[in-house]
Amino acid sequence: MGYFLLSKTEVVNLINSIADISRDLIRLNGLGKYYLTEKLQWFFQPNITKLIQEYNLTEYSFQIFDILKSTNSYLLENIEKIQHKTIVTAEHQSHGRGRADKKWISRVGRDIVVSICYWFDKNFEYHLLPFISVIAVNRTMNIFNIKSYIKWPNDILLLNRDKIGGVLVETGVKADKRYAVVGIGLDNIDNINRDVLLVSLIKNLDIVLDEYKNNGFESLKQEWLANCIHYQHEVNILKNNQIIDSGVHVGIGEIGELILTNNNKLSKYTNTNISLKW
Repeated sequence: MGYFLLSKTEVVNLINSIADISRDLIRLNGLGKYYLTEKLQWFFQPNITKLIQEYNLTEYSFQIFDILKSTNSYLLENIEKIQHKTIVTAEHQSHGRGRADKKWISRVGRDIVVSICYWFDKNFEYHLLPFISVIAVNRTMNIFNIKSYIKWPNDILLLNRDKIGGVLVETGVKADKRYAVVGIGLDNIDNINRDVLLVSLIKNLDIVLDEYKNNGFESLKQEWLANCIHYQHEVNILKNNQIIDSGVHVGIGEIGELILTNNNKLSKYTNTNISLKW
């Protein structure tokens, strides 16, 4: 057993700093002893390396950080030196971002935040990457016997509508090549080995990207719709929390637009600055 040679003040300051990351993770019992309120499962690099080899993902490079503001932001800020198929994850993400600048809060040592950088030809059809990526996430959940559903454009929900995952794709062009940073967040996923879940996510994303490059989007679109929680249901479109349209969700377009029908009139919406409820 090891001991930290810290003063009482230093211990309290350290615990307060941990509380800023994960509130109520450390508590004080009646004997004046501090204890963890939940079991933490840290990523184990040797195990991940072994899984990457077993899953035939040796083209990928892998970096694990204790803490990052955002895994997506890290890759974007260092994009000029980031290679194709670079994976970055962190035990804690302090300023995670979702779609429309929403915050993504992750629990330290429990949830998964990971970003993968890909480099494509400049003319690669990147608009569909969020839809392709969320299919990979949904497949992964099913592998672990979690029945999940897709919510347009790129969220993962349970049947009770609790959100357990999401995708944020950010792209750009450098040196006549297009880069895409695919960020995936999973939370409230307990009793699953984090190492296995993480590498399974990467494997399924790798498979789905190959399917898209080889066969196009049509078959993947059918899978997306078959697993969409609100497909063929009445939905509302909101902007600034105000309903601006409603109708039955009947499909998605060539670049992932939401297609609604209302009184035999079709409407299409991109995911910019709107949200969906049903």
